[in-house]
Amino acid sequence: QLNRLKNGLSLASIELKTLIAFPLNSDLTLDLQNQNPLMASTLPTITSSIEDYELKALTNRPEVREEILNKRISARDIKLSLLETIPGVELLLTYNYDSNKFLVYNNWVDGIAGLTSSINKIITAPARYKKAQNIDLLSDQRRQALIAAILTQVHVSVSRYESLANQYKEQTRAVAHAQDIFKRAQDFNTVGLMSKEELLDVQIESNIASINKAFAYADAQDAYGRFINTLGLDLWDEKNPNLCIENYAENIRKNLDNLVVSPVS
Repeated sequence: QLNRLKNGLSLASIELKTLIAFPLNSDLTLDLQNQNPLMASTLPTITSSIEDYELKALTNRPEVREEILNKRISARDIKLSLLETIPGVELLLTYNYDSNKFLVYNNWVDGIAGLTSSINKIITAPARYKKAQNIDLLSDQRRQALIAAILTQVHVSVSRYESLANQYKEQTRAVAHAQDIFKRAQDFNTVGLMSKEELLDVQIESNIASINKAFAYADAQDAYGRFINTLGLDLWDEKNPNLCIENYAENIRKNLDNLVVSPVS
């Protein structure tokens, strides 16, 4: 179990270094300011109805906006396929002058008006119109499939986060239970009712429970981030390159507090 947890931490270290563009072959030490972040950490709770999240996702997701624009483009193409078959009007107006002085009229104006059209466009008009209709139908089907996928993602992300949040609560109770057992084991060892080897086993189990709690907390936070991403929310509304990390964190925290998701203990 310890080797499995060690491998997980090693992979997490590599992922963190990659995210912050840190050299992979260099040691990275987190400065927790002598505090365990899991002792006072809280997980957000999803309080609104699933319908609110669905509406928010459909409103904010850029894919939906893109498909709406594609629908407008396909509707425009249908009109263009009809307009292209309409004959074009040509107007030609010329002014003429002749230097022959014996002419009664040595300057005059000619005007020509005509209708022109491409035979190819006339012949292919039904096929082009049918193609434009098929593209418009495909746009509708693609948009419906996208909406169904987004709604599914919302439901899955909510369910996944709630499940992992419950696992974190269970791990929290498991840590408290393991610590109580370890305290009793220390008392048994003090009075000679438990050997050092047995006490070491109990201590290892307690440490494993604490590490599992940390992993459960990380998984729940990851699921929460995926849920926010599913809603298409932009937490970086202030694009100021001069902001420090603390100000960015405060900005993101403020935006999270304004969501339909409220962080509670």
